[in-house]
Formats: sequence, structure tokens, C-alpha cells
Amino acid sequence: MALDLSLLNPAQRDAVMHVDGPLLVIAGPGSGKTRVITWRVAWMIEQGVSPWSILAVTFTNKAAQEMRERIARVAPSDGARICTFHSFGAMFLRAEHERLGLARDFSIYDESDQLGLIKKACSELGIDKDTLAPREIRHAIGEAKNGGITPHHYLSNARSWREEKIAAAYAKYQDLLLGNNACDFDDLLLRPVAALRDNSELRERYANRYRYILVDEYQDTNAVQYELTRLLGGTHRNVCVTGDPDQSIYSWRGADITNILNFEKDFSDTRVVVLGHNYRSTKNIVSAADALVRNNVSRKSKDLFTDNEAGHNIRVVMTQNETHEGIRVAAIVKDLIEHEGIDYNDVAVFYRTNAQSRALEQGLREAGIPYVIVGSVEFYKRKEIVDVLAWLRLLINPTDEQAFGRAIANPGCGVGEASAAKIVAAARARGINLIDAVRDPDVLALLRGKPAAGARAFGEIVGKLAAMPKTPATGIVSQVISLTGYESWIMRDDPARGLERVENVQELVSDAAIFDETNRGATLADYVERVSLINDIDKYDPGKRAVSLMTLHSAKGLEFPAVFIAGVEDGSIPHMRSITGDSGNLEEERRLLYVGITRAKRFLHLTLARHREQFGQSTRNSPSRFLRELPQELLAQEDHTGGLFGVGLGGVKPAAVESLPFDDDVEPASDDDGAAAPDPWEGADTGPGLRLLRKEPLPAEPPRPEIVPGGMVNADLNVGDRVRHQMFGVGKILSFTPHAGGTRARILFTGWGEKNMALEYARLERIEPAR
Repeated sequence: MALDLSLLNPAQRDAVMHVDGPLLVIAGPGSGKTRVITWRVAWMIEQGVSPWSILAVTFTNKAAQEMRERIARVAPSDGARICTFHSFGAMFLRAEHERLGLARDFSIYDESDQLGLIKKACSELGIDKDTLAPREIRHAIGEAKNGGITPHHYLSNARSWREEKIAAAYAKYQDLLLGNNACDFDDLLLRPVAALRDNSELRERYANRYRYILVDEYQDTNAVQYELTRLLGGTHRNVCVTGDPDQSIYSWRGADITNILNFEKDFSDTRVVVLGHNYRSTKNIVSAADALVRNNVSRKSKDLFTDNEAGHNIRVVMTQNETHEGIRVAAIVKDLIEHEGIDYNDVAVFYRTNAQSRALEQGLREAGIPYVIVGSVEFYKRKEIVDVLAWLRLLINPTDEQAFGRAIANPGCGVGEASAAKIVAAARARGINLIDAVRDPDVLALLRGKPAAGARAFGEIVGKLAAMPKTPATGIVSQVISLTGYESWIMRDDPARGLERVENVQELVSDAAIFDETNRGATLADYVERVSLINDIDKYDPGKRAVSLMTLHSAKGLEFPAVFIAGVEDGSIPHMRSITGDSGNLEEERRLLYVGITRAKRFLHLTLARHREQFGQSTRNSPSRFLRELPQELLAQEDHTGGLFGVGLGGVKPAAVESLPFDDDVEPASDDDGAAAPDPWEGADTGPGLRLLRKEPLPAEPPRPEIVPGGMVNADLNVGDRVRHQMFGVGKILSFTPHAGGTRARILFTGWGEKNMALEYARLERIEPAR
């Protein structure tokens, strides 16, 4: 069908019709970016570009699937490769497996598998896990791979004993991966980049195959993804990248905002198109978001605007503590549903860290409001699912020691870790795979008693499964569950949750059936690869009638009629680590709030708590400094702290943002008398003539325990001591307070203000005694 370009706005039309040469599309939130991408691919095909020569990559399977479906509706796109970066990497490695020393059906290791292999590497190298934790090593290896750093380069740049040990573990880990015929998630990109960089013939072949490259969410690319784009697109230069520097929020996992900021330097003569027309949100929400992000320096300038109605003011809801915050959120959700035509699945609650969800869940649960947590325990990471998948992975890749260890560790087999290790060692020594080893009489003779019988039974089952056809996937998944008796074992092992876990296993069968139905001719290996590459957002179901709870990072790319952002306080948004760090960290925190704000279509609520229990201590919080940067005429304050803010504001008149008590530097009333420091939240003036929209009676705050004005709390610490905390740095002890069988210390930290900390958890180091 011919595309009707009159349905696009001028900027969208410019982006769609640009075919040859580099193109940078700066796409503001809600600006129709997905439509531009799909129509651009369709336009290229309509102009005679072969679908076979088009490669479009993005970050989630959900986004890739949506892109495929939308392109198919407007153009015959068979042959175009539309996938995630990691799916492309897996395809590349399977196609080029021989030159890279892999068997075609290699395994893809998740974090749990990686950790198991790193522990094995440390054991073989004699690295003490108490001296250098395996999780620390895994994190360091992940950072290195995201930066394109090999074990050799890591070692050559090591500057300490610790880094040398990590380099050794990294090299051993890679050897073990190869021995298991496996790659981890990062290898799916790092190994193709290395192959393309080092082999000009291979690079030329792929560059000629994919003459038109489109990368979505380019602001989220890391060094390896950047290099892959450059290697594939550097010859023909028909590279289109779309994204928004103002939504770059993943630096903690290697994303580099300079990739999109410097695109015009990397590809000269780049055409730049800015999509600033927002079709999603009300004017007030768009204006607030635009004003906030303009405070950043590292960005591409753009004007956000909308033709939508002005809409409601943004409600700033001030509460006593996190429990009260959860209660208020639930009350407002009920009000929206009863009076604004909003349904449960129209509502989302965002927060900075997962730890904040507990009190919000409690508030919703007690109000009888259904909710779902996006990104909690992912379906494919539940123990019963991982157990079944281990059998499937072993059938596909019989040299996968991690899968073998997981499958044979089923308590029903009676084979312990030591016995399994003997089988693995024997397989290595004989040069045979693990399925053959566990059925080899000479290998089984190495075991005695129950482990020998269990291994023999395991070998019989896995032998039967290995002989079965691997298409369709549903059949082999069902047979694994049936022959192993796994469901019966679950019911015996976990009577309380057995039925729920069995239902999860049956859901895996249903998942495989859906895969078979939508991927005719696909094999078990195809299904397991799809499962390996999926993430929590890919399983998100917007049609489920429940309020969605998720972190701000998980919210990217989604939209809801009503949005709550909880914990809009200094220390939370922005996160405490960014406040004293460099300006780049603070700018990313501002972008994170910007992302949260721009998910809202009609209603936006920012909630904050006067007190919050975190890390085993009670903190007294200041409102986020970002609230100052929102246009004050767009905000409506609601004080639900029992009058501690003076006069509050509902939705009738705007409140001056400057009236919020932003005390960045809290000074104690006295250095030596132990009196309470001025409360940065107390006595806030909200301006003349303002009133509450609604103010119901609230439960009184629990009485504060009596403060001990001085003296020694134990043999180590005294009032007046200067101490160091691993997170807050240097501070001075002001007073001690008896608390639940222990003691809390009130400490004034430089740059952080006062913190109330439980001494049994705080791990304070005295650096200077009281004088």
C-alpha cells in the first residue's frame, strides 16, 4: 500500500523521506518516534531498497516485535532484520561459529550461570572469595566487556593486586566459557565486534549485506554497541539513529551519552531532524518536563510542545513517612478511579529503588487495590523454571557444565555436587560430552551407592530425551517435566507453594506452545535462545487490570494516563550518590525524573516523605532540589503531615515552589548540648491565601524516644566524636537515643545533613575523638 505522508507532521515527514546518508533523529517523548521508524523502513522499501539490506536494532524484544508488526502492516518487509542488539549478536555467532571456535548450539549464560563459572574460576586459581567476592569479579568483568576490554588489556592496565587477580579470573572465566561451549550476554556483542574489527573480508561481507542501518534508542548504547554500529555502517554511511539525549539514564550499565551527542562528528554531513511535538501529555506536564531538563548542559537543544489541553496541575503530595506515603497514594488512586474514569491498569507508581516498593505495596494492598510489580522476580528466573530450562539447555548443548550441574542437582536424583564434579572431570578427561559421560559405565563406576543409582537413572532419562525430535519445542518441554517427575517432586518438597510452582511450570509449557504457534518450523534451540534473550519488560502485560509498580528505569518507553513518582526527595531523586559526585551524575538523575514525568498522559503526582526508614536508619529528608526547577505555577501542594508544613495546598491554587523548605545544609542547634537540630521540613510557609483541597485526620506520629544529651554509649563512641560512614562520609555525633534494645546515633554529616542511625548496623569508624 502507498504511504500517505500527509498523515505525518513536517518533521516526521523529513525523517521518513531521508533514505541515503547519515540521519540523526532527536525524538522527544511522545513525539511519534516509533511511527517515524516504521514508516521510514516502509518508505525505503517503497523507494526500491531491498528489505534484505535493512538492519534495524533496538534494545528490547518487545520493541523489536512491535516494530516488525507495524512495518508489516504498511509494507512487505520480509527479509529485513529487525531485532535487538543481542539477538543480532547471537545470529552472527551462530552463523560464524566455526571461525570463532564455537559449536552452533552454544549456550547463553545468565547472571546466575556466570556467577557459578566465576566461582569455579576462583577455586581453580586459589582466589579466596572472602578476599575478592565473586560478585565483585562478575561486575568488573561486565564493566570491562561493556567497554570492549579483553582479559589481556585488563591485565596490562592493572594497577593493583586486586586488579591483577580480577584479570586472572577474567581470563580463566573466558577459558571456562569456551570449554562449556557458552557465551555470556556481553560476549554476544563483544565477540562479533572483535571478529568484524579483525577480519576485513568478514566486515565487508556484513557491510554489503546490511547497507541501511537503523539504531533506535541510540542514547543508550555502550562502547561495544557504538563500535558495532560504526563497523557495519562506516562503509556505506546509510546510518540512521534515533533517540533523545534527555532520556539517557543507563550510564550505570555502560551507556555513553556522548555516542549520540557526537554522532555528527562520527558521520560528517549528518542530517538532523528534531521531533518536538508531543502527542501524549497535557500542556502542564510537557511544560514541567521541558523546564526541568533545560537545566542540563549535556544535551541537544529542542523545544517540546503540544496541542493537547492544559490539563490538571501537578500534585506535590507531602507525607509524614513512607507508610503514610503508601496510604496517600492508595487514597488518590481510589479517587481517580471513582471520579475520573481511570481504571487500575491506567495507573503506574514509579520509584527510584526497589526497596521503596514495600510501603507502596502495603498501602495498595490494605486499600484492596490490585497491583503488579514489573521487574520483580522475573518469570524465567524462578527456581522451578530455571531447573526445567537447565534440562533443555543440556539437550541442546551437552558440554554445558552449568546446565548439567543444575539438572542433576535435582534432589530427586540423589546426586550431590561432589559426585557431579566427578562426572564432569571424567567427561573432560575422556573428551566426551556430559550426556555420553553420564551413560558411560566406566564413568558411573566412579560413583558409589545412592549417587551411582541416581546418576544411572538421570542418564536413562536424558538419553531418552536426547533421542526425541527437538521440534516442536512444546513436546520436549512436556517430556522433560513428565519423565523427570518434576511436578511431583515440587509438591513433596514445597507443600505450601507447590501448587503455585507447578502452575509456573505449566505456564512454561504454554509459553513454548505459543512460541511454536508463532514461529513455524522453529526448534527447541530457537526457543531456548529466545528465553535467554528476554527481559522483564518483554513480559509486561499492559492489559492486566492492576496498578503497575516499577522503578523509574523500568518505566522508560511506557505511558500511563495517571502516574505517581514516589520519594521525590534529596537522597532518593536525586540519589544520594549523585549529590556529592560530579555534575554528570546529577544530570542523569534529572533525566531520570524527566523520563518519569513524561510517562504521564493526564495526571501526575509527585510524593515525598518527611521521614524515611532506609538502610536500617531513619532519615529526615529535604524535598528534591529538582522541585525548584519545575514552573511553580504548574504545581499544587498538598500537606498531609498534620500541619508540620504550616498551610498546605490542594488543587485550587498554585503554590510557590520556593516556599518548600529546601535546607541543603542543616546545622545543629549546638555542638555540645545534644539539642535537636532545626527541622528542615518544619514551619514551611506555603504562601498567603492558600488552602488544602482536602485534609482528613491522620494518625499521630509515634512519640520520639527521649534523647540522651551526652556521655558514652559504649567503649568506642562518644557524643562529639567525628566518625566515618561508608555511604555518607565524615560526620559528627550529636546525641544517642535508646531504640528497640539498641542505640541510635544522631549524626551530622558534611553535605548530607542529619541522619539517625542504628549503631548495630551503621558500621561507624571513629576518626577523631570528642574534644
